[in-house]
Formats: sequence, C-alpha cells, structure tokens
Amino acid sequence: MDKGYAWVVMMATCLLQILYSCLLTSFGIFLVDITETTAYSTGRIAWIGAIGATFCGVSGAFTGNFIDRYGCRKVVIVGSLMISTGYLLSAFVRNVNIQYFSLGILAGIGFNCYAVSSHVAASQWFSKRKSLALSIVMFGMSFGIFIWGPIARFLSFTFAWRGAMFVIAGIQLNGLVIALLLRPPPKEKKPIEEQVKKELEVQEKKNITFKLCDFTLCKDWLFMVYCVANFCLLFGHVLPLILLPTKAETLKISKTKGAALVSTLGACSCIGRPIVGYCADKPWFNRRLLFASSSLVGGLLSAFSTLLNTFVLLMVYSSLIGFFSGI
Repeated sequence: MDKGYAWVVMMATCLLQILYSCLLTSFGIFLVDITETTAYSTGRIAWIGAIGATFCGVSGAFTGNFIDRYGCRKVVIVGSLMISTGYLLSAFVRNVNIQYFSLGILAGIGFNCYAVSSHVAASQWFSKRKSLALSIVMFGMSFGIFIWGPIARFLSFTFAWRGAMFVIAGIQLNGLVIALLLRPPPKEKKPIEEQVKKELEVQEKKNITFKLCDFTLCKDWLFMVYCVANFCLLFGHVLPLILLPTKAETLKISKTKGAALVSTLGACSCIGRPIVGYCADKPWFNRRLLFASSSLVGGLLSAFSTLLNTFVLLMVYSSLIGFFSGI
C-alpha cells in the first residue's frame, strides 16, 4: 500500500481519466460540425451529449457492484469495447436516433466503467496518501480536457467528424492495454482463524443471488445530501464543455478559438487538483468548506456567463470555471 506497484496503478488510472474526458470535450467540438452537415437542429444533436452524460452517471449505481464481483480489470475491458463500438457505429449511421443509443447510451455506460474503476483501483492501493493519489488521478481528467479539444478539432478538420469518430474509436481501445495494469492489491497475511472466517464469508456471499444494484447507502442521509450536491455540481460542470464551442460559433468566433476555450478550461483545472490533493491529507484542511465555496463560485460564474459576448471574456470565464471546478 502507498508504494511500489501502487504508483503504477495510479498512473494507469490517470491515463483512464484522460480517455474518459473524451466523453464531453470532443462532443462539444463535434456538435458544431454535426449540426452543419446534417438536417438536424442543434437541440436534437445536443441530446446525444445529454444522454451520454446521463447514462455515464446513472450507470454508476450498477458498475460498483460489477467491480466488487468481477474486479476493475474486467469492467474496464468491457467499458473500452462498449466505447469503441459506440463511436464506430456513430461514424457510419445517418439517423440521430441511433446515435442516441450508440454515442449516448452505449458509450456513456462504457465511460462510466472508466470513471468508477479508476477511482476504485486507486483507492484500493492507497491509504495514507489517498487524497493525493485521487487528485493525481483526477489531474488526468483535467489534462484530458486540455488536449481533447485540439485533438478533436484537428481530427474533425482532417477527416471530418465521421472520420474523427472512427479514429477516436481506435484510441479508446487503449483502455484494453491499461486494464492489464489494474491488478488488485496483495492480500495481507492474517492468522489462520481469520482466513478461514473470511473464506466462509466469501463463500456465503457467492451463494446469495447477485444483486445488480444495492441501495443500502441510500439510508444514510449524509450520503444522500452529498449525492444531491454532486448532482447540482455536475449538472453545471458539463454544460461549459458542451456549449462553449457552440456559444463561440453564435458569436462568430472561429472553431479553433472555440476549441481553445475548452482547452483553457482543462488547463486551469489542472492547477488546483494536485495542490488540493496534497493539502486534503492534512488534518487542518477543511474539505467541506472548500467544496461548498468552490461550487458557489462556479455557479455564480456560470449564471453570469450569458452576459459574455467577446472571446476575451469567454476566455476569462473558461479560466475561472476551470480552476474552481478543479478544486
């Protein structure tokens, strides 16, 4: 724990977060191109990203149980195949309703396998430095937001958006390689009596019918308050990633600068994560206060973002919302 192979697992989960950040970052770039090249409105196309984000979050209630039963490695492998299949289908289909399934439901669930498995795997290998390890894992998502904007714009410019999705389908298969690095931590040596008792408990659990979803935690009101707070936070967090390029387009700002807004958001979120992760392990650090204050500031920034009508102001907004979402 906290040493040796633990750092290999941490880097592997960081790479998973980079792949995971493709979900909303790249779609925000493709949204403009898909609208221009199809007969569908921006509202109908935007539903693809909304469905993807929804299933990425909701499926977490089931993914956790599958990780407990089959392990992070197998879940990530399944997720990688689902994402690649979803992007591959979306590169060829012409009906937006099918893309609701392929890029929304199928890829959304696959991305959730990445997200949940990366956090669980890192938590299993770290104890004393868990906050620092998880902050570095989340740094991967911030870095992914930073690089996926230019990558998606380059691929869309070079191969058109359908060709770009075909390439991304191949990139997401790297999750299969990363999954091989996710092995469970070694078991601690215990007295024979405890080992026998543990084996009996495991055997008893196997004899019980597998539950797809366990809502036991819902009885804890503090946990439910935290869930509601995260729902509100993430509801506002994903919108800038999807809609900033579209807002730039309506203001006659170039597509390249629109992608730069998303990249700036990701770059600024990279700044706060390692610092907060290091401080969060200290006894004097108030994590709840920071969570509440950063959520409040981020909400106020997004509330007034409708008044911004120049590239400079949007860049300032992207920088600030990126920094406070990163802490």
